[in-house]
Amino acid sequence: MRNHTCCILYILEIFFKAYFYFILRVTIVINIRLNNHYTIVLNMNFSLIFYFFTDV
Repeated sequence: MRNHTCCILYILEIFFKAYFYFILRVTIVINIRLNNHYTIVLNMNFSLIFYFFTDV
């Protein structure tokens, strides 16, 4: 049972990393189209912070 739970947590961890990476890419693309460099930097830092929090 314990091993099964670890497997689920591992899959969830991968899912969250992929999800935040996807958000990072989408926000960069959207903001490049809006030509707003400052927002790109802000969103990038935000997404990276979330990425490192899920990497515990």
